Amino acid sequence: CGLGSRDILRIEAGHSLYGHEIDEAINPYEAGLSWVVKLKKDFIGKSALVKIKEEGAEKKRIGFVLKERGMVRKNYPIYDEKEEKLIGWATSGTYSPNLDKFIGMGYLKKEYLDISLIKIKIREKFYEANLVKIPFVEVKVMRRYVYV
Repeated sequence: CGLGSRDILRIEAGHSLYGHEIDEAINPYEAGLSWVVKLKKDFIGKSALVKIKEEGAEKKRIGFVLKERGMVRKNYPIYDEKEEKLIGWATSGTYSPNLDKFIGMGYLKKEYLDISLIKIKIREKFYEANLVKIPFVEVKVMRRYVYV
């Protein structure tokens, strides 16, 4: 129950989990984490990230809300509205008690980022979903400062 609850909160907040939304094959620009890249400093791989920033990422992390009941899991395929083209894949999904909806995250190829409706294949059936901004719910962070 504890890990399941943590995962629900993580997905609602739009946070990435290593092995799902982020891994060694996903760059920060694709994952929506460009704020962690400091291009003013020198580091291994800097030239590759500069090129991605200039040319744009090949895919982007997205959020979606299913139009009906359905549980999305890692690597479920995402198709266009006509169910003809494979345009991405899901990385995480859950039922959101705060929204009373089934939500998830995944990646879409850059040429499909302007669409609003996708279809996700769950056990040989297509489920409609709307693309939404991440985070799914407003997250308030309280920072604590400790002075020694």
